[in-house]
Amino acid sequence: RGFAVAAEAFGRGAVCYTSMDDTPVLSETFRRALGYEMHDLTSLGRLSDFVEALVHPEDKAWFSSGSSSAPTTHPPVGHHSRKHARLRSKCGKYVVVSLNTRIHLENSYDGDGDGDNGGNGDLHVRFMSIVSVVENCPQVCPTSLSRRVDRPDKSGRACEVLLIETANDPIFGINNKGQVTDWNLKAAEIVGYSSDEVMGCNLVEELISPDFRTQVKGILDDALYGRDTETFECPLVTKHGVRVDMLLNATPRRDASGDITGVVGVGQDVTERKMVAQETYHRLQLMDTANNPCFGINNEGRVNEWNLKAAEILGYSSDEVMGRNFVEDLISPDQRVQVKQVLDDALEGRDTTHFEFPLFTKNRKRIDLLLVASACHDANGDLAGVTAHVQVITERKKAESELSQVAQDLR
Repeated sequence: RGFAVAAEAFGRGAVCYTSMDDTPVLSETFRRALGYEMHDLTSLGRLSDFVEALVHPEDKAWFSSGSSSAPTTHPPVGHHSRKHARLRSKCGKYVVVSLNTRIHLENSYDGDGDGDNGGNGDLHVRFMSIVSVVENCPQVCPTSLSRRVDRPDKSGRACEVLLIETANDPIFGINNKGQVTDWNLKAAEIVGYSSDEVMGCNLVEELISPDFRTQVKGILDDALYGRDTETFECPLVTKHGVRVDMLLNATPRRDASGDITGVVGVGQDVTERKMVAQETYHRLQLMDTANNPCFGINNEGRVNEWNLKAAEILGYSSDEVMGRNFVEDLISPDQRVQVKQVLDDALEGRDTTHFEFPLFTKNRKRIDLLLVASACHDANGDLAGVTAHVQVITERKKAESELSQVAQDLR
């Protein structure tokens, strides 16, 4: 949404979709350009819906021409700065638009959008496009969806400042000298500096972590020269000296004549997401090197973690069990109710210790296990699943049975 806010601030429309069933963004300026109201487009929940309903049949192929292992069709990954397409307006006529589009692949853990699934999560697609009308339709009312904003500079700037100031994402602006000219409320909340404290400061020299200054300055300089920039990581140092990890989109700011006067940066705080990704990575490392079987399930009871010891003892590789329902597929029918109850308790935050249950290996050999189940949480503190640590007690149970038999024989 921060991306759309920045586009709207410059009088341009924005269309944003992800493949994670997030609510799409079809900005007000974009809708007005095609004559639609918000309720006209509520059914376009996915990019494929948008393409089917609005894109001219001869232009649809590009929107599904990308290749990746993502489970949804998408345009080619990368930045497409001047892609023309025809979109259907409400009156039924097609409007020629220019799309400045960025297609990212990212996974649910590390958010890295530079290629195939190099992280540990599911691969998702992010489609973000600034839309400019090239050839309008006479039945559609005139719109400000154009390369320049047809408004007096003073009122236009006031509107832009209002949009930036009230955005839900951190947004800053710098001039040609790299000095801060805009600093919205969300940026002040996250970084700790008020706008009065940072106005006129050199963003790179005074607010960026030293080890990233060269990289960030190079990207901002590219934007100042009108060169395309990719979303990049920009660690900021808060007022209290704490590092905050941000993902930033840098866009040139232009005056009424089209000359570049600075850069607007729209950010996303990914500090907690990175911490969760690192914690997950370390937890998985510890699990894989543990001497006992360990597994994890998500909120739907499906396996999402399976360590090497579990694979060794139970005979199933991680590839064979990932995504399978743990109780239905791996637990014997007579034990399913009990095991499901234990895991459900853990999913509700009630940890379980020392629960005994039998499990059959891939070779149908029965083994007795002692389970400790505890809930795991996501970055927002919400329950995300269960982690289970298991101890094999087959030999112990056998010894106890033999000892019990001997005691009975001696009676």
